[in-house]
Amino acid sequence: MKILFICGCLEPGKDGVGDYCRQLAAEIIRKGYAATIVSYNDAYTQTIEQTDQYVDDVGVSVVRIPSKFKSIKKIAGAKAWTQKFNPDWISVQFVPYAFHDKGLPFLLSKQLRAIGTDRKWHIMFHELWIGVSTDNLSIKQNLIKYFQKQLIYRLIDRLSPKIINTSIATYERELDFVGCEMLPLFGNIPIVNDAIASLDGDDLRVVIFGTFSSDLDGFRSQLIWLKSNAIRLKRSLQITIMGNGGKFKLESLAILCQFTDSSKIIDMGLVSEETVSKVFLSAHVGISRADAQNWGKSGSTVAMLEHGLNVILRGSKFNSVVHPILDVYAKQLFFVVDDSTTLQYRKSTASLLKPVCDIFLDKLTTHNT
Repeated sequence: MKILFICGCLEPGKDGVGDYCRQLAAEIIRKGYAATIVSYNDAYTQTIEQTDQYVDDVGVSVVRIPSKFKSIKKIAGAKAWTQKFNPDWISVQFVPYAFHDKGLPFLLSKQLRAIGTDRKWHIMFHELWIGVSTDNLSIKQNLIKYFQKQLIYRLIDRLSPKIINTSIATYERELDFVGCEMLPLFGNIPIVNDAIASLDGDDLRVVIFGTFSSDLDGFRSQLIWLKSNAIRLKRSLQITIMGNGGKFKLESLAILCQFTDSSKIIDMGLVSEETVSKVFLSAHVGISRADAQNWGKSGSTVAMLEHGLNVILRGSKFNSVVHPILDVYAKQLFFVVDDSTTLQYRKSTASLLKPVCDIFLDKLTTHNT
């Protein structure tokens, strides 16, 4: 079986879905199948680039197509590679903003159809439209929501995918009418080793990875809860930040300084996946910007859980539906309403890459006729 993935961008460490595709393709190759990736709207290349990208010792052949190219050149580049590879399946890894800077890729369904006429299609919806879980939108946002919905429906109609997946129950419900099923995410940071940190030492080691949320009050509540745990454990808070932080970084840093000495705040910026994994393995708690409803679609949150970290989520606590293989992480998830005495230790590491890959391949094999 041969599988061609289509995503937006394949710059390592710059695009979560691109990193996801690379890891999944490498695991598929390890299992004896063939896989390749096309990044169809890649802002990090100026020409069509065919190269190999590596996950450990596994090379994945990829084709990167510049975002600046006109549609006709994008189609030609992707179609040429598709015909050469001759896949049994084309898997579209969909995020609206990955294929159009305003999140409105109206022509995408037509272009993909031209690239893979008469192929078997799979779509993984990593994101849907804005405001899926809220009606509190501006007039402009409601217009964007409407058009994003329409282009997703058009994508499904034109490609007639045999399999449709998404990562969380909220999205699954929205696409229930087309038979969408949950496919859990694995973490976007490979585990470098199985070392497990203890709670020994003078600090409760906390890690923040990725971008800060606009929910500054929610962030403050998470820190209040962590501070109470640090006091109970007779520790100071040591907080390590990795990633670019996003536009709310400065405001969030000011809040952090209210809870621990500035010398205990380590801002590492953009670092390698290996470094991120090593920091995770030496930490006790991760702060997530995701909430109970959406943490299953956060690759960084799942990565922290895979590394054995306790993770404190944003917002209110309620029973959310997740894929059964994510239940293994239930005791690692915390909310600000939880009793602080429940935070005791971290778990052993457990990557989801292999079981998720098995679920994916089983589904494709079942429909490969």
